[in-house]
Amino acid sequence: MAKFPVEVSDAEGIVEAVNYVLSGPAGLGQNFQGYSSNVVQGTNDAAPFNDTAYITGNFRTPFTSPDPSTTTYVAPIALKSSEYIDPRTIKFTFATTQAAPPFALGNNIEINYVNDVYNGAYVPIGVIQCTTDFALVRITGDGKVYPSAFGGEISYNAFSGFAFVSTGAGAKVTVNSVTDRVFISAQLNNVLYWSATEPSVFNYTVMVNRRTAFPTNDPTNPDFEFGDVETISTKNYYMQVDAGSGTLPPAAEPGSYQIGIQPLETIFTSIIDTPPVGYYWYIIDIEIDNMGGDGVITYSELTNRSISVQVVKE
Repeated sequence: MAKFPVEVSDAEGIVEAVNYVLSGPAGLGQNFQGYSSNVVQGTNDAAPFNDTAYITGNFRTPFTSPDPSTTTYVAPIALKSSEYIDPRTIKFTFATTQAAPPFALGNNIEINYVNDVYNGAYVPIGVIQCTTDFALVRITGDGKVYPSAFGGEISYNAFSGFAFVSTGAGAKVTVNSVTDRVFISAQLNNVLYWSATEPSVFNYTVMVNRRTAFPTNDPTNPDFEFGDVETISTKNYYMQVDAGSGTLPPAAEPGSYQIGIQPLETIFTSIIDTPPVGYYWYIIDIEIDNMGGDGVITYSELTNRSISVQVVKE
């Protein structure tokens, strides 16, 4: 960092200070990155703008989709058979033809009631192809092909297992010094669609997480992988529902001044983080846990969402 104050006789200090200023925001330690996506109703001066997105629940991109049919829950479907196509690909054939392909690319489906070879959740790659008759799933594998099996069921629940999923709203920054500080602000507006056959309680958590970058060390793909997730800040909401279906928050009652469904609005302001030197991805994630009852979240509709990340030298 340049000297301050600078003496008139200190030519070297003056040159250093001028270069420091001319280097711009990066030289001053002001490393800005951010993400913003909004839904605007429209005014007399501006046309409406709709950038609504729906959570996919995938562990890889795309984390959201503009398609309103993007669901976070698929009820169990009976299976006819499960078979290895190769050591890294499994085909699950449905017992009956479905009206539409039930799973989206990247869905981390779950298999039950088959056997120890096939039962379990398929992460992080998930579904690579789905038709009305079958789903193909990619796995890391152990290099072996196992015998086929019959029966069982296949399902999908993005919010099962007490694990968070990403909203895709993130920003990547570099921290160059142990004295650097990272200032974060974020916003997420979300409408949750639910279904239950008995009274249920949901714990909805919005979090700002920090992922650390690691080089792939692959000369054919010289990029970064992000892992070692650290939660920087969270906000929790406990919500109870009765048997039936609806939204959280609920839709407007007849005669109400409220128009439509007002989203759950979560705002983080002035979060300060002091990570070690490195390259990081700050991102908004959500987690929805069922604390009682059989309720499930079927859709997660995101409207306004943004994050701003600034690295500042101390």
